[in-house]
Amino acid sequence: MKYKKLFWQIFPSFIIFSILSFFLIIFLSYSILREHNLDRISTEMRNTTLLVENYLIDLIDSGEKNMENICFIFGTGSGHRVTLINKDGFVVCDNYNNKSNIDNYLFRVEIQKAKNNGSSFSLRSRGLNGKEFAYFAKKLKKNGKELGYLRISSAVKSINDDMSDIFLMLVVIFVFIVLTQAYISLIVARSVKNSVDQLKHYAINFANGIFDFDLSLGKNASYEIVSLGHLLKKISSQLQERLSMILSQKVEQEAVFSSMTEGVLAVDKSLKVIQINNQAINILKLNDMSPVGKKLSEVSWLSSKMMLVIKKSLEENKSSEGDFEVNFEGNKKFIHLKCSPLNGKNSLSFGVVVLLLDQTKVKKLERHRSEFLANFSHELRTPLTSIKGFSETLLNGDYFDDKQKNKFIKIIVKHSDRLCLIIDDILSLSRLDRENKEQKITKKIYCLKKIVDNSLLLCKSQKDKKKCKILTDVPENISVDVDFYLFEQALVNLITNAIKYGGEIIKISSREHVEKGKIIISVSDNGPGIEPKHLDRLFERFYRVDNSFKNKEDGTGLGLAIVKHIVLIHSGKITVSSKLDEGTVFEIQLPILKNRFT
Repeated sequence: MKYKKLFWQIFPSFIIFSILSFFLIIFLSYSILREHNLDRISTEMRNTTLLVENYLIDLIDSGEKNMENICFIFGTGSGHRVTLINKDGFVVCDNYNNKSNIDNYLFRVEIQKAKNNGSSFSLRSRGLNGKEFAYFAKKLKKNGKELGYLRISSAVKSINDDMSDIFLMLVVIFVFIVLTQAYISLIVARSVKNSVDQLKHYAINFANGIFDFDLSLGKNASYEIVSLGHLLKKISSQLQERLSMILSQKVEQEAVFSSMTEGVLAVDKSLKVIQINNQAINILKLNDMSPVGKKLSEVSWLSSKMMLVIKKSLEENKSSEGDFEVNFEGNKKFIHLKCSPLNGKNSLSFGVVVLLLDQTKVKKLERHRSEFLANFSHELRTPLTSIKGFSETLLNGDYFDDKQKNKFIKIIVKHSDRLCLIIDDILSLSRLDRENKEQKITKKIYCLKKIVDNSLLLCKSQKDKKKCKILTDVPENISVDVDFYLFEQALVNLITNAIKYGGEIIKISSREHVEKGKIIISVSDNGPGIEPKHLDRLFERFYRVDNSFKNKEDGTGLGLAIVKHIVLIHSGKITVSSKLDEGTVFEIQLPILKNRFT
């Protein structure tokens, strides 16, 4: 629908009203003036009739000649036509026409009204040009005897002549008034239009999100428009405050929603996603798509059993939960799913909020804990069983000679030492965990070659016993920021591990990668190597590689775990690579010093 502009609604209304007012004034003026003029003529005719009547009543018997003179005198003096008519309707005298040429007037309207009422005043048009005449007639009586009728007539053209002059004057006045009113209405209409356009501009700003503006409607703006503008300004301020509050709440809610460690998503009654947080997107692997507005079954790998839990919560309008093991892209996941209905007014459900807890890491840690406890128990049970067995043998074996007893005692001491080593390593790991959390280690800058040389001295007896060869390639200009004794322990564990399970040649080297900002220390051997399936778990506590080339040397199974913890404390990284029948390489990566000491 096409709407008119405000200007074309106001301005034409003023013009139409002015024209209608003009015609109404003309009509009323004409009516009033005509009525006034007719009253004047009627009064004048009545007075003339009374004056003529007074003379005619006294001279009615004197003869026609005198009466004709009276008619002529009064008619000429008053400017009216004076006609005397007998009771039979014949004209006795007339100052305009010869009586012989005049018809009988008995049945004229004014004569009939005068006959019945005594006198009458009437208007009548006559002739081809339709001129209007006024007639006043009165019945003449003397001593109760009807003598005839006296009629006074006059053309009323003077009314129209007077009205023509008045009409011309009114037209001039009207044109002036209309032009003045048009000019004023044009100014008013434009002023109103400009004010409304300004309000429209403010409203457009509202629609575009611009709420801060200076209210300027001009000096000629009306009170109502200014009031509307101030109201609009007030609404703008309130709306801006509320929007700011809503946006702030939305940002806070989104921040809380996105920072939750649990995956949260909401679906409607048709199981279409209406909201989802980043953690749920990560759990469901939806990083490459926007699931909002799509059905949950179309965008996720949730199993049919998990979907049944969601549908159950939706249908029964109550909470439901369950633990599920699923396989996604070859990876096993453990998901705890909890659903709660979304209820609106009157407790009517319009959807379900789904909580997804990825318990894969928890399950993995529980498995590692179980394995750790099992391995720890096994590692303790082996030396304890030996200690207990040989101790009981000694107590109950009086028949053993001293040589056998010494042998048993050495076995007990050996397993006691092993037990102490296990406990010491466990305590070391515990201390490393605590220091890693509390960041309490004391680091200084040392020459790497010095630490390597000290580590080799500590491993010399084992090296000599194994009769292996250790080669070093560590430049003296490489320095590291470490805890000397902790890092020395890490190198000793790696070297000892290579001596026990490696080949005859062990190589220790280091190099700097300035572009990567790293110092790399590697310990390699030419031993039998390790199968790939063991590499990921090699740094777990008590994990042992059970293969045919395993050395008979006993260890605690905690050495590599300790190495990993020491490297992590120093903000480093340790990796292992191995090839069967070729050897194994352990690499430690440490941050390079910005100001290196040479």
